[in-house]
Amino acid sequence: MAAAGSAIRAADVLATTGTARRHDWRFIVGGVGVGIFVLAAIFAPVVAPYAPDALNVAARLEPPSYSHLLGTDQLGRDILSRLLYGLRPSLEASLAAVALAALGGTVLGLAAGYFGTWLDEITTRVLDLLIAWPSVFLGIAIVLVLGAGESEIILAIGFAELPVFARLVRSIAIVNAASEHVEAARAMGASHVRIMRVHILPFVFLPMVVQFAIAAPQALVAEAGLNYLGLGTQPPNPSLGAMVSEGQTYISQSSGQVVFPVIVIALLVICLTLIADGLQDKLDPHRRRVLS
Repeated sequence: MAAAGSAIRAADVLATTGTARRHDWRFIVGGVGVGIFVLAAIFAPVVAPYAPDALNVAARLEPPSYSHLLGTDQLGRDILSRLLYGLRPSLEASLAAVALAALGGTVLGLAAGYFGTWLDEITTRVLDLLIAWPSVFLGIAIVLVLGAGESEIILAIGFAELPVFARLVRSIAIVNAASEHVEAARAMGASHVRIMRVHILPFVFLPMVVQFAIAAPQALVAEAGLNYLGLGTQPPNPSLGAMVSEGQTYISQSSGQVVFPVIVIALLVICLTLIADGLQDKLDPHRRRVLS
């Protein structure tokens, strides 16, 4: 019986290891893809062949050529250069918004789940109300109130994504607040802040990492959508969503200004989703066993 049990455990370890190895390609593909886009955004002033707002009306709506690898837009601006510079606000706004949502959601969820009573009741009702709204519509409403701009987009998307993080942290805090190690800490006179920081917050970290990876592509799409509506980065500064909006009028003459930003957005979303999917398998053993 002992030998059989050892064999079963060894087989389970081998299956788990094999599954992890099979899924490593998602981190590689997703990480390399995101890394390339991040480097392109950082080194845009070096890599871009032209300034993003350099006008050349004589070369407007040109197809891809040696001088303009992806063609030009309706004002003769180089599409490749605008794509490289347009990556910056998209990456900055989406990642900053998710970070803001994660921070705010952690504080709110910890407080609601740990203290409970009327604070948890009010918090839950507010979160239910917010999560019932589609995040894009909620973001639009917030931007319309605050005004258009990059900072406003970060606040809007962060506020729209906050309920998901807060509900996740709240559920973890509720489970751990009634656990024995927290009761022991209370009996030893630990403060509420110390209990939440030392005895509950560590259990939040891994689920929050996964949720951050899941929310990042959603925030990227929301940022592009708000910029498409003209509520984010303002002209002449480029953004991926604004490029699609500006180019759709001229799509019959030159489709590059619409097609290339859409491809970039799609590739970024795919790469971020691959990373998120891989993280879920790495950090959730039950899900990994089911998939194997």
